[in-house]
Amino acid sequence: MPQALVQPALAAANAPAAQVLPEAAPAPQRVSAEVTEVKEKSALVRFITAEYNTTKALAARIVNAAYAASARYQLSPTLLLAIISRESTFNPRATSGYGAQGLMQVVPRFHMDKLQEARAVTAEASLFHPETNIEVGTRILAEYIDTESNLPRALQKYSGRAGRYMEKVMREQDAFERVRQKADEERGANA
Repeated sequence: MPQALVQPALAAANAPAAQVLPEAAPAPQRVSAEVTEVKEKSALVRFITAEYNTTKALAARIVNAAYAASARYQLSPTLLLAIISRESTFNPRATSGYGAQGLMQVVPRFHMDKLQEARAVTAEASLFHPETNIEVGTRILAEYIDTESNLPRALQKYSGRAGRYMEKVMREQDAFERVRQKADEERGANA
């Protein structure tokens, strides 16, 4: 073996073993962000329960699914909640005459591929299952945003071109954002 290759190999073999350090405690900012998210989710659950006459358990499932899908697809959870509000008023069993189903009113005949793929994420392939419906609906919206290159056109496409849909969704999103902001402000005042 050439001497030039032996020297680095010997040096590496004789180097002291790397120290194994205990895992660092979570960064204060990450813990703070997690606490903030819990407060926001709790406030949104209370709001949905009161405004839309749902159970706390169902509202929690919806909020958690909206946050999970929003993180996966880089969308605001309050946008997803606003769409759910407009599409189904938080009724996971909602159906339309057009065949749309569930919280985000997904039309299965157009999105069977996404429904089957959602099984890997949600463990259930039913659009009446809140987590599945929100996963599939969010994916559809994200794809529309990519193809349309902006949110207003994507929302129009999502709604089937319903009149003033964008305005209605934005108004709903503002209400959900106010709930989130109030939870943040209350947390800040109590810190």
